[in-house]
Order: sequence, then structure tokens, then C-alpha cells
Amino acid sequence: MIPLMKEYRVTSPYGPRKSPITKRDEFHTGIDLVKPAYANIQAFIAGTVVYANMGQAGTGVGGFGNTVIIKDKNNYLHMYAHLKDYCVTVGQFVDRGQVIGRQGNTGKSTGQHLHFEIRKNGPSFGFGNHVHPVRYVDDFYAKECLQPEKKPVDSPVDKVSIEINGKLLPVQGYLNHGISTLPVRAVSEAVGVTPGWCPDNKVVSVNGKQLTVTIEEGTSYAPAREIATALGLQIEWVQDTKTVKLKGCATA
Repeated sequence: MIPLMKEYRVTSPYGPRKSPITKRDEFHTGIDLVKPAYANIQAFIAGTVVYANMGQAGTGVGGFGNTVIIKDKNNYLHMYAHLKDYCVTVGQFVDRGQVIGRQGNTGKSTGQHLHFEIRKNGPSFGFGNHVHPVRYVDDFYAKECLQPEKKPVDSPVDKVSIEINGKLLPVQGYLNHGISTLPVRAVSEAVGVTPGWCPDNKVVSVNGKQLTVTIEEGTSYAPAREIATALGLQIEWVQDTKTVKLKGCATA
């Protein structure tokens, strides 16, 4: 089992079981994984989001509550179900380790957990064409590690999730020498503030306050506390989930 999965406790493996809802014998098509309440859920494998919605009857994901499905490079579908909420959209590319939502208890569920399932792509999001999720992910990682030009897939992910007034943003920051560093525009616009930009000297400001920025692939990042101070927001760091929580209304 890969490191990202080992962060969970397995409450129901893939295979035959007695349904916790109907009490009848059934085949469990995924694996149930549990973290602390409302924990961030990270993608185990990178891919493109093909579904992000409440599961609807007749779609192949009925009864699974808030569900995100990611298609990997091998055309397999990774389903993350029963989420409290999600912060990705259809068509978005998601990196391995990127937060896609929070653990929840939506749909037909008897308690907070993540139902993780992998299916071969097909009609109704591959309904009925499930494969063993742990074996698939382990094999995927093993093959990736055989390619020396790539960064090992088990390398630590130093990304930072961003929550503003209880809502996860669809973007992330990162740890820069232990300092939480966030995308300035995404955070500012989430609370209704447009940051300033001077192209001549590459100065970024929020509410007239100049920030210490780093530009990565065209995006300006600044220390979380600088952004929070400029916006007049309260800030909290949650070490367990590597999340920056910002609260309050932006001030001018």
C-alpha cells in the first residue's frame, strides 16, 4: 500500500462482505478508508477530473454522495465517494497528492469515510468494471518508479491546502522553507479583492500593501501571513492536513 493510503485506516476492504446498510452479502467494489473527521482527501494518482457532483441515479455513481472521478493516463477511472464537499471541476488536471475535497458521509453511508474505487473506463463511468484498487495503485506506482528520469512517486508532497471561511479553494500553495506560501490572486479574489500588479518592477500589492512575492510559472505567491494581514483575515495553520485556514471579511 502506497504512503498516501497508509495515512488512512481501512474499515472495509475490496471483496465479499456483509453490507452495513442492507445486512446482506455483497461484493464491495472499492475500499473504505478513514481519516479524522472532515480530513482533506488527496488524489492518489494524477489525472483529469471527469465527474465532480452529487451522485445521481442511473449515472453509475448513484448513492455515492458527493463524488469526484479522475481519469488517469491509462484511461482508468478513480472514484472518490461520500465526500463532504469537493474543490475540483470537470476538465481540471489534478496532480498526485492534490487535495480534491474533504472526507464526509454523503449518499448511502453509515459514517464518515472515503469509498475509493477504480474502474475500467466505459459507459456509466465504468459501472460494474471495477478492479482491485490497492493492487492497481501499487502496480501503477511500481511502474512509475522504474522510469529513472521521473521524480520518485513516493517523494513527499509539500503542497498546502487553502480554506477560506470553511470552503476549500481549487488551488494550492506550498511550503517554502517551512513557510506557507499561497497564490496571491486566487486568495485575494476569493474574498472579493483584486490585487495590484506593477509590471515594471514586478511589485504585487494587496490593499496597497506590497507583498514579498515569488513568481512560479506566471503565478505570484506570497507568505500566507502577509496575505492574511493585507486582507485583514484571521489565519490558522493545521499541521495534520497541511491546511491554511483564513477567516473573516476582507478589509480595504
